[in-house]
Amino acid sequence: MAKKTLLELLRWSVIQIITLPYHRFFTYNTLNPILEVQRYAESGVADNSPDRRRLHALLRGWRNRKKDELTFVSVAVRRYL
Repeated sequence: MAKKTLLELLRWSVIQIITLPYHRFFTYNTLNPILEVQRYAESGVADNSPDRRRLHALLRGWRNRKKDELTFVSVAVRRYL
């Protein structure tokens, strides 16, 4: 594997800094909630169990967060058009 040049490292660093707000937004609104949903879904849930109700609440919260994320991205795109 070739060594990265200073210019490539600088480019990578700038991209990481620029995308940090979206990455944090993605982690909070998408990644962490869906991992929690996965943990509940893997355990299996019986009808009307507290875990099943919790799973439904997690899915509702995840859906609302994704809607907020869509709004955030849509506003950002409209701003630059």
